[in-house]
Amino acid sequence: MPYMETLEGEEAQQAQTEISNLLRRMEEKDPELSKVWEETKQWSMDDFKEIYRWLDIHFDHDFYESDVDEEGRQMVLEGEKNGTFIRSEGAIGIDLETENLGFFMLLKSDGNTLYCLCGRCRTDPALQTGFCDIEQDGIFPS
Repeated sequence: MPYMETLEGEEAQQAQTEISNLLRRMEEKDPELSKVWEETKQWSMDDFKEIYRWLDIHFDHDFYESDVDEEGRQMVLEGEKNGTFIRSEGAIGIDLETENLGFFMLLKSDGNTLYCLCGRCRTDPALQTGFCDIEQDGIFPS
């Protein structure tokens, strides 16, 4: 059972607050956390690159969520302003009720971003590439 599911009441709320604060500090590029994060990210990337080497898989460029999270946040906030997205219980997202899919969250109520924003933002004109484009579905206008 995941850790958060074993906590109840005030203890669970305190843990969630601590997690939200930690995520916010990471997104704000807190120097102390950034140093630890860069180090542990490099450990992971080194392991992935070793696995890719074993499998003879090569990539032209590595894309990282942290490179685009602020761009994604700004896109969502702008989308809320222009009516593309809605706010529900403090979170911002897409109302998909007409498709019986409910609410698709893009930005959490505590202001932290979600991974789903990264695909739309990772377009690099210098590389002439992007790995996902939701624009085709009319969700994120150009």
